[in-house]
Amino acid sequence: MAKQWTKEEKIKILSELSSSNASTIAKKYNISRDSILRWNRQVKKIGYDSLVWGLGEASKNYGEDIKSNSEITMWRQMTKLQLIEELQKSKHLDLLSKSLSKKEKWEKNN
Repeated sequence: MAKQWTKEEKIKILSELSSSNASTIAKKYNISRDSILRWNRQVKKIGYDSLVWGLGEASKNYGEDIKSNSEITMWRQMTKLQLIEELQKSKHLDLLSKSLSKKEKWEKNN
């Protein structure tokens, strides 16, 4: 079974594209060049949340969670007050407590 790269590992690998080419990096990490190029394409198209295992192009669930992941990324950039206001405006009050909890966990880890 192939290695399941974490989001952080993928970001580290992609950061090397600024100083090296995909083929060289692929050999260094024993990974396919196509995987590196696919990850890079996903980041440009959707953002770094697309690098979470199971959410990328190679996943059979690809496309189902893109909108929700983009919204989560947007919400993470908001302050708590902005998040509350946005959710109240859009009548997503059922998501309010869940989103705040996720935001607090994310802030602790980042």
